[in-house]
Amino acid sequence: MGHVPGGVVWSVRRVDGRFDTWLVRPSLELTPLLSRTVAPVSALVTLPGGELALAVGARIVVFDHPSLTARRALRGHRRGGVIWALTPVSGDRLVSRSTDLTVVLWDLTKGRALQRLDAGACQGAEVGADPEDPEAVLLLTQPDAEDPGVLTLVDLHRGGRPRPPLRVGFDLAACAAALRPGGLELLTACTPRGGPTTTLSLWSRGEERRLCATPTRRAGVAALNEVLFPSADHGLALGARDSALVELGTGAIHHELRAYRVTSRGLALVDEAEVVDLRTAARLVFPSGALRAPRALGASSLAEDGASFALGAGDELVWWTIQRG
Repeated sequence: MGHVPGGVVWSVRRVDGRFDTWLVRPSLELTPLLSRTVAPVSALVTLPGGELALAVGARIVVFDHPSLTARRALRGHRRGGVIWALTPVSGDRLVSRSTDLTVVLWDLTKGRALQRLDAGACQGAEVGADPEDPEAVLLLTQPDAEDPGVLTLVDLHRGGRPRPPLRVGFDLAACAAALRPGGLELLTACTPRGGPTTTLSLWSRGEERRLCATPTRRAGVAALNEVLFPSADHGLALGARDSALVELGTGAIHHELRAYRVTSRGLALVDEAEVVDLRTAARLVFPSGALRAPRALGASSLAEDGASFALGAGDELVWWTIQRG
């Protein structure tokens, strides 16, 4: 399930085990998109021209706008893999990442793969852009296990050619990093060997801006061992018990808040059915009891403008309109 302009994309499992996918409009009108697929939609994105790209298993289906007719299917990932991320980049191109540990750069105009990278090391990395090289499509490698303070950017457009390595720390016990979407800034969570804290930092052009330090729970275990971007303007660092959501523009930090989705209006989806307003700290919990089967929640989605929220379970969907006073 996910919001797109004009509605919500919703996949539902049929009795025969296959999946149907619809666009649900605010009027609750259903427009069929895909029928009887062997897998649900695993990733979706609205392209700059308004077209809609849906990932189903190992393939991508592109729909025209506004007719919502399928105009192209892109195949290039290995069968059995599931595409878990779609990222548009400049020049009518699209990057897809799959559980088969491949990353593919697509030319949407020609409907073909431009580059394919067997890049298990890039699993979980964001796609960045180089303002001095508009053709570049940069991926951040995961830290080397033998030297976790060294990171590398690779250029997918040029077949995975590495950029000069980036050193973010020395003698580190752990280092988690993510590349800010569409840019070259790095968010890192570094724990020195034997150190008492994990430091969360934002790096730009080799300069470090320290955001916060979180005490380790016990010696040698990083307090924060995963970082990601729930939006381009928010960074999230996670650990087994600790978390920190950072507003990159202001530097404000929300400790113990796990938000995997933050909208442009500052609303954070922190649980399957709970939204926090980062500006006021107000919380809004959507009643799962509105569903006939509240214990079987399947998916939820918060609109980018923060104006609506959808919650689904089985073959039932409930849609709320959010008004901020």
